[in-house]
Amino acid sequence: MSLKLIKKLRLFNRDETGQSLVQLALVMPILMMLLSFVVDFARFYDSKLLVSSAAAECARTYGFVDSTNMREFVLENYKDRLDTSKVSIDFTGDDVIKTDTYTYKANDKSTPLPTNVKYKDVTVNVNYEFDFIMPITSVIFGDTTVISQQYTYRVGVKEVEMPK
Repeated sequence: MSLKLIKKLRLFNRDETGQSLVQLALVMPILMMLLSFVVDFARFYDSKLLVSSAAAECARTYGFVDSTNMREFVLENYKDRLDTSKVSIDFTGDDVIKTDTYTYKANDKSTPLPTNVKYKDVTVNVNYEFDFIMPITSVIFGDTTVISQQYTYRVGVKEVEMPK
């Protein structure tokens, strides 16, 4: 190699201005991608918890609120945190009234009291279309995904005896 080239290479080796900027430019896309995953995952997990809570609340209140008004009842409670146009709620259940016998014993000295409980099973399916907002997450997982939650609950039934 020529002497001039060796001198220039030595000068270049000593000059470290801009090194931090180059390192930041190399690491920043990776950090931004990790941050976007964290943001979308937190939003997804929050929506999953909300959908689970909505399904449980639907099943619990099924006996108290008419099933035609159930969608409005639940969406009124979750309209602040879920996009209500992307929520679908379906009810399935049998009309068969089942009976279970439970034994109630208040303490060790009391006599057990058998109790017949009448109920029917109600299954609530809540689906929510979740939109990813970060572009990198959307590329990997797609623009939307459906969060689905199913909840089955026993609803107590009072049988009305017809007068004779």
